[in-house]
Amino acid sequence: MSERIDLVVPMVFASDAEWRKKYAATCAKYGMVVNVNDERVRTWDLERYFFRAIEKFMPWIHTIHLILDSETQIPYWLNTDKVHIVYHKDIMPAELLPTFNSQAIEMFLYNIEGLSEKFIYANDDMIPVSPMREEDFFANELPVIHCAEKYHDDLSGIFRTVCRNTLDMVAADAGKSFGNGILLKDGHSYAPMLLSALRTCKDKFGDKMYKSCTPFRTSKNFIQYLYTYYMWLNGICVDGHHAHHYFSLGTANEKIQGIIRSGEGGVCCFNDSGNGDWQEKGRIVRTELNAILGEICKYER
Repeated sequence: MSERIDLVVPMVFASDAEWRKKYAATCAKYGMVVNVNDERVRTWDLERYFFRAIEKFMPWIHTIHLILDSETQIPYWLNTDKVHIVYHKDIMPAELLPTFNSQAIEMFLYNIEGLSEKFIYANDDMIPVSPMREEDFFANELPVIHCAEKYHDDLSGIFRTVCRNTLDMVAADAGKSFGNGILLKDGHSYAPMLLSALRTCKDKFGDKMYKSCTPFRTSKNFIQYLYTYYMWLNGICVDGHHAHHYFSLGTANEKIQGIIRSGEGGVCCFNDSGNGDWQEKGRIVRTELNAILGEICKYER
């Protein structure tokens, strides 16, 4: 690879007292119920394993850009000399803050100072459990992407509505359209991106992106798939995908354990949505990750 590859990840540490005050005040302002156990903010305490996994399985990552709400969100164990801390205020307009909506944050990733042209966007519940190569994400200096058309009988839920709204905007710009009920699925995993593509999206859709931003998730939002859709529909990519798996509360424990222990699991998303014992599932995931990622890494104090 001729250029460095960075990684961008937003995180929320809901145990932070100052953050909780801000969250409660904003909930009250917009008539929301205060719920720090909501799946959007609660945690299985996997954050250390995220950093350990990047060091062990993706050592070629140049810089991790960690997006946080504010200074009080920095965990005591984080080695800030090895991570570039990015606050919401650094990349988002003041009038849109505070926000508790990752989709709003994603509309401004292009403002991250020092971000490399080639980078990977990650969620904090996505952890590699086996070695990953640069070539899994970029080939011929382009992101490796595959978007498959999938039909859904019902697009009324917030997430699917947001995906469809995003697709319609980007497809119209590319002179394309998709039938009713169709979404593009690119896999729920790490997303390789080009900074130049994000800046082009800002130039094309910036006003709509800005107006879509809300403090909490709503059906008017866009999503970071905007960038993936743009690159896919305009041929700014190589067709392909990397190894990845998606787990939820309903996933059998034996399946999770088997994939992590296989040594070939790729990037695993440990999503705490769905039905199941949230605390027990978290304990199982932590136990399995600790078996392969038990050693402190350079990103920790």
